[in-house]
Amino acid sequence: MGDLTAEELELLDTAGRLARERHRAANPEPTAAAPAPMRAMLADLVADMQNDFVEYKPPPPPPEPTPEEREAKRALRAANLKERHLRDARYPKKYRWALEDPAIATTLRCDASKLASATRVPSGWNYALTGPTGAGKTTVGCLILAALIAEEGGGMFVSAYELERERRTTPLGEGDGPLLDNALRARVLLLDDVGAEQNGVFSPIVDLVFHRYDRELQTIVTTGIGK
Repeated sequence: MGDLTAEELELLDTAGRLARERHRAANPEPTAAAPAPMRAMLADLVADMQNDFVEYKPPPPPPEPTPEEREAKRALRAANLKERHLRDARYPKKYRWALEDPAIATTLRCDASKLASATRVPSGWNYALTGPTGAGKTTVGCLILAALIAEEGGGMFVSAYELERERRTTPLGEGDGPLLDNALRARVLLLDDVGAEQNGVFSPIVDLVFHRYDRELQTIVTTGIGK
């Protein structure tokens, strides 16, 4: 072939391009399909994404408690509070029967509650329960103590013998022992069995009673002196 002109070269190039395009159209390249496990993973991913856009429905609110349930909860809270106050007050376990046995203690609880109600005056009255051994002085005193501290707490039970024993075992110069210190500050104190201390030493008891009297702190004393 002789030398071709520029126009002829352009015609040949166009013809070749058209031929290649017709060939590609007649013989398309195969598309690689995703492996089966991959397709399954993609399907799970799409499903999870769709679940993320599901409208959230909060759970229904709990039903309103019935009056009986509210009363039971209130009674339980009151009982727990009373138990805590009794424990803080060192309430003796051997006198719990007077609070727990309705067949035996109904009358005692009623009388003690009336006496406790009568003491709710601004000056704070003090009581001395006297009688022979076994007359029920400590039992009634414990019932009064329980009635006075049922709501507010701040009570304490201690025997005169415990205070005297603490005084004898506390080294000189170390001040009051913890029992006497708490008895001086308690809102309501049941001081049990005054006069039963060893050797008849009254010094911590007398000081305690006068300290509380001057500060109008309520004190209940049980004693068998003179009986």
